Amino acid sequence: MVNMSKRAIITIAMVFLATGLIGGYLIPRPVDTGEIQPQLINVEDRYRQPFENRFGFQAEFTTVASVPTGSVQLFRFDEIDSNQHPDENHFLYFLEGRATGNIGGVQSDIGPGTLLIVPADVPYSFRKVGDEPVNFILFSSPPFE
Repeated sequence: MVNMSKRAIITIAMVFLATGLIGGYLIPRPVDTGEIQPQLINVEDRYRQPFENRFGFQAEFTTVASVPTGSVQLFRFDEIDSNQHPDENHFLYFLEGRATGNIGGVQSDIGPGTLLIVPADVPYSFRKVGDEPVNFILFSSPPFE
């Protein structure tokens, strides 16, 4: 695994964020003009409930909010094989557990409090380290499919 300085990781994250935001802004999408209602979700309580979907063999998720321009899912995984989404910009906020990740060819250790930005069409993969569950919140624009 490549050891990177904190400054290099922050720089890479900022480049991914800028790329995702610019790409998300420039790609035209039809948007439902329906009214978006406020929602309040207790994430801790929601993690105690069963998840509704499987992602591969070693990951599960549930959608907690979705609007025409984006969605929020709660994920738990042991491993997420190499994957990419051609149209979705992803923002992953890790709540608990430790993992290693490869995002666009950049290797990194991931733990609680880590925010990862994965722009559309950038490959990524994750593998749990240790016994503690790895839980993260996925913010996706447009909605995760």
